[in-house]
Amino acid sequence: PCERIFATYNLTFVPIASMRNYVFFRSSHPLAGKKEVSLHDLAAYPFVTYDQSPESSHYTEESLFYESLNQNVNVCDRSTKIAMIRGSDAFSIGPDLTNINADKFHSNLGEIMAKPLNAQLDKIIAGYLVQREHHLSDYGKIYLKNLEKDIHTIINFG
Repeated sequence: PCERIFATYNLTFVPIASMRNYVFFRSSHPLAGKKEVSLHDLAAYPFVTYDQSPESSHYTEESLFYESLNQNVNVCDRSTKIAMIRGSDAFSIGPDLTNINADKFHSNLGEIMAKPLNAQLDKIIAGYLVQREHHLSDYGKIYLKNLEKDIHTIINFG
């Protein structure tokens, strides 16, 4: 399905890096002391997913379908997702909650930590979409340079 949409809109996916999956939860979470976390460990806790709309579930940020776990909370606002992770025993899986930059602004709200997920999931391919025959602006190039730096920070974290 993605290939058809990419062709229809003349898009190309440009990969930046391949990275493993992480579980994100607050630093005082009951699983915070583990070196790695398994899906079995997570079964007792709510899994928070973020989708911009119900129709976009094929393009979710999470690398695991939420039907795979018992307690699922789907939100359509990223700030709500982060607030739920910060303020409860909920968790998320994927590349999206490292908050490298956000913690500077929200340092009093509680730290979110990342632990490697010990599961047989495909690696995450981080990248971006670009329309064919279009060139990136200077601002786009600066953004991608910073994005690549952040992605490599995440990769080197684990």
